[in-house]
Amino acid sequence: MTVYSLSSTLPEDSFVDWTQTLLWVQGKAPNNSGAQVFFNDTGRNYFVEIGQGEHISIGSFAVQSNHLVLDGALVSAGSVTVAPGAGIEIYGGALSAQNLQLQGTPEADLGLVGVGMVTVAGPIYNGSTIIGGNATGLSTQTALTLAAAYVANSGLLEAAVGATLTVAPTLAGGFANYAFGTLTGGSYEAQSGGTLDLKTNGLVYNDAATLILDGAGTDVIASFDPSGGHYVPIQSTLGLVTASGTLELDAAAYATTGTLTVQGLLKLIGEASFTAGTLYLTSGGQAVLSDAYPGFAMTLSAGRIVNSGRIFVDAAGGGTATISGPVGGGGSVTLGPAVTTIDKFGQPVTTTATAELTGAVANSLAYSDGTGTFVLDSPASVSGSFQHFAAGDRIVLPHIAASSVTSYSYGGGVLTLQEGSAVQHLAFSGSYTTRDLALGTDSVSGGLTITGTSLIGVAPVTHSA
Repeated sequence: MTVYSLSSTLPEDSFVDWTQTLLWVQGKAPNNSGAQVFFNDTGRNYFVEIGQGEHISIGSFAVQSNHLVLDGALVSAGSVTVAPGAGIEIYGGALSAQNLQLQGTPEADLGLVGVGMVTVAGPIYNGSTIIGGNATGLSTQTALTLAAAYVANSGLLEAAVGATLTVAPTLAGGFANYAFGTLTGGSYEAQSGGTLDLKTNGLVYNDAATLILDGAGTDVIASFDPSGGHYVPIQSTLGLVTASGTLELDAAAYATTGTLTVQGLLKLIGEASFTAGTLYLTSGGQAVLSDAYPGFAMTLSAGRIVNSGRIFVDAAGGGTATISGPVGGGGSVTLGPAVTTIDKFGQPVTTTATAELTGAVANSLAYSDGTGTFVLDSPASVSGSFQHFAAGDRIVLPHIAASSVTSYSYGGGVLTLQEGSAVQHLAFSGSYTTRDLALGTDSVSGGLTITGTSLIGVAPVTHSA
């Protein structure tokens, strides 16, 4: 066995061909089955390229630093190991090895990225990031295939924009993260127009990992149906997000006609939409609606929402998150506190949380800090009580004009609004009087607003109704 290591004679960030002798301390380029190759020039960064049409054979490969750029083919008779901070970039080339280990932290470290073919006789252990795609302009291919006897993922497997990543164990049961309908460990992501095909030994019904659909378009994460011999998107199979699982929709759309039970986390970010026949949040389950921006629709929708846990709407973005469908169960819908960020001019910008509920609501409706807004499209069907209502908090009834309210009063935990012969009742938890609640007109919808006044918390004797 002959050891080969990088020299430090080349400029920082050099793109250099593997075959250049100046690259190697030994004065010659490795290309034989007895070569033990180390990219170990820590502190410097070379992009070492095996060019298109080139074919290099070695005994083993340790990428301890720097990057391999693979347009041609590299065959290792032994192991290939990629350390944190290092990486392999494949642009239409091919990598073959006995085993492949990617070390590091998901997203922080880029272990393997590109398009082409990776063939491993033994196992692939991924603790870092593997991305199929991101080779725009460098290759006409759009797919990366990982074929190995065994695949274990504790990092991130991602299909980039418009690309396909296929993870295909060659042994039955060779996907270590899948057993008995459950996907475990690590993260799995498909970006806009991307497809992540996981050749599991059966369909994924239960999510005990992190599944991310990221971006508008058709983003697909699919498991494998051995009986039919094809891949099936999770929207058609997934029924449970376990306590350790996450389903994240980042400006993406997810639709199922079935039931999704969430014991862990369902997260919507930005212009995301979730639709189901039934959404069931258990007592430990949570749906988080984050980064809703004005002018962009964020919707959590189901024919029936049974919330025994919590639906949380944060203030990031300052837009409206819509919850569509009847909401039952003993859980809560909670508005997060105001968020202050610094804009590009260095000025503070504060945004507040707003949730619009289109149907019946039996959950409690909770505020955090005197800045939140609940918009109720059907107030007559809201039976849940308002919790922690404070000065500055708002309730908007968009289909009731302030001018139509002839009188209002508060007593026994209930606000009564009189509209001629019609009466609306809203329940509150806490000690309030009529003067704690002020009526006005919403500048957006033109409907009625109910706002907490600065009198809330003042001794009732000073402002009795």
